[in-house]
Amino acid sequence: MENFDFVAIDFEYASRNQYACQLGIVAVKDNTIVDEFCFLIQPPGNHYEQNYINVHKITPSMTVDKPTFDVLWEEVKRYFENHTIVCHNSSTDITVLYKTLSYYFIEMPKFKTIDTCQEIANISLNLLADAFSIELDNHHNALSDAKATALIWLKYQNGFRANIDNIVTKKNQISSYAEKKIDSALFQKDLEHADKNNPFYDRKIVITGDFTLARKEIAIILKKMGADIDSAISKRTNFVLVGQNPGPSKMELISKLRYDGFNIQTLNEENLIEILEGNHEKYASEKEVRKELKITTEHIFGDKGRFEINNQVLNIFSMKEVFIGKELSSDRNCFYQMFGNLGASTNEELDSSIDVVVLSNKSIDRIRINEFDETINNIENIYNNNNAVNFKFQFISEVEFLNYYSCRIDKAYKNDIAVVEPFEKYVKKLS
Repeated sequence: MENFDFVAIDFEYASRNQYACQLGIVAVKDNTIVDEFCFLIQPPGNHYEQNYINVHKITPSMTVDKPTFDVLWEEVKRYFENHTIVCHNSSTDITVLYKTLSYYFIEMPKFKTIDTCQEIANISLNLLADAFSIELDNHHNALSDAKATALIWLKYQNGFRANIDNIVTKKNQISSYAEKKIDSALFQKDLEHADKNNPFYDRKIVITGDFTLARKEIAIILKKMGADIDSAISKRTNFVLVGQNPGPSKMELISKLRYDGFNIQTLNEENLIEILEGNHEKYASEKEVRKELKITTEHIFGDKGRFEINNQVLNIFSMKEVFIGKELSSDRNCFYQMFGNLGASTNEELDSSIDVVVLSNKSIDRIRINEFDETINNIENIYNNNNAVNFKFQFISEVEFLNYYSCRIDKAYKNDIAVVEPFEKYVKKLS
């Protein structure tokens, strides 16, 4: 096994479960980078949450054909075992490694950890890279972050100390607003003196997490810009300014509201600086946050979206309202009969009373490659045009339902013609 001076790593992860979706590895020997790799990883179930996609821009379509971590581990474990692993904020990266390995029942390897947050400065990686005059053009790309971490640690080991002036400059870009005279009542918006053309003017914004400035100072800046600062996130929130270590409940609520179709924008400190420097265009938003759901694979395959199939329970559809999508593989009337045998009601119209949506095998195949058909578009339109706040539909596939129904027959209804006949008729037409 080759011995490296150290190996810098960075993980990106797909959801609050912290399962890896990307790994960057940069190996250093004799003060020189000798290996660097970037791997996309299929997380369990290829499940993502939108809040995390917005950060690293990795989507389910990008990892659907990539190896799972248990497969990739055979290739990369030599960079971990008995080496010195350098991370920026190691508590996150090592947690991702541990959780992902644990999912596949793989033992955690032995290695030494160095955290540049603890050893150098507890600031964000992009600011530390600036202070060390290291380019970080693609922050939140695992390889880009791992390489920046490696170069920072190399410089630090060779006696270079951070140029704090670079960090102070970033602070001053923000604090120039704070020097202006403003009203001290931070939670009362003041539109009289604010520039109407900035993105925060008369927009609701919530601040969470830690920044290079105190939250109070940031709030003063935002108030001067005409922001309507709130302490709590709601479906009327336009922006959430997210720093390091944000409130977990706030982040969870953002995910929930986005899941329900409310497009709340999250900004980090870099985005704030960009806005203060006059780059407004890409952050413009309507004052009213409308419900404009665009269904993603999370709605179909995520924990909330999947209708849980339990083959040990003889009837999980009793009293459920069911909508059956188009393009079934066989006789649609047989599906109606099977659900009727289960005590479910099948509706021809998709409305807010529906509990379960059955998607055809063809629809599911399209969704896996991010193509959404008429059934999905119909669901979006109906949901966006009614008054329900929460997206409550749950989905099962045609094949999942048929497997469940078949198990039900085998367990208790082999001799019940009314139960067996529609299933056999449906399956016969498939052949």
